Amino acid sequence: MLRKQVVCSPELRQILSALLERNYAADVAFHTQTRLPGGALEVAMLHYAVDGLLLDRLTASIDGRMNVRHVAEQLVRRLLNDSIVGAIHSASTERDGPRQSLDDPTRS
Repeated sequence: MLRKQVVCSPELRQILSALLERNYAADVAFHTQTRLPGGALEVAMLHYAVDGLLLDRLTASIDGRMNVRHVAEQLVRRLLNDSIVGAIHSASTERDGPRQSLDDPTRS
């Protein structure tokens, strides 16, 4: 995993850190521009939660039978709250185009 490699390589650490910081700043800017509640802390909490979920799925999992999309949806709902999940979906649809509903049971 790339993040593991940064421990041994200061040059790689600098490059990856810059990339992660730029992406995080862009996420915070999007969050602010769309007037979603919360701020940088809530965006960071989502990143930490999703990063942990990804680590779990890419390595040894605590429960490999869990539906990843359902878990991710619940992370968003519980960290932010149900009332803004629709706002996030609407804002991302405007930015990226239409997608399936988060509640679509056919999604895996």
